[in-house]
Amino acid sequence: MALSLEVAEALEQLTESFPDALVTHREDGTGGAFVKVDPLPLGDRFNLRSSWVGFHLVYSYPEAQVYPHFCAPGLTLLDGTPLQAHDGFQQTTWGLEGAIEPVTQLSRSSRQWDPMNDTAASKLHRILNWLRG
Repeated sequence: MALSLEVAEALEQLTESFPDALVTHREDGTGGAFVKVDPLPLGDRFNLRSSWVGFHLVYSYPEAQVYPHFCAPGLTLLDGTPLQAHDGFQQTTWGLEGAIEPVTQLSRSSRQWDPMNDTAASKLHRILNWLRG
């Protein structure tokens, strides 16, 4: 199944919103896509100053919020302290079958997700602000 119109539009918005990064995707076969935006600066709190950030845009986007987000595996605080699950971080795997990879999960749910106003691009900006905070 081809990308849904809304997912295709979200990919265009991401490209426009992050002009210094490359937006790539792999279709999931149901109208959605696994998306990576690379590189994105993470700030100076972490061992990685920049990383790709990825997420799954499901076929029902924008009705379904964009959650969770992922970045390169092994993300720690600058001093090497592991990131904690209660702070929204987890080392796990992500991706399409046959292309599963290790990642750091960034869990920031949007309890007030509004499909009329919230976008994949605006959510990614909020994730980056949270990381840099």
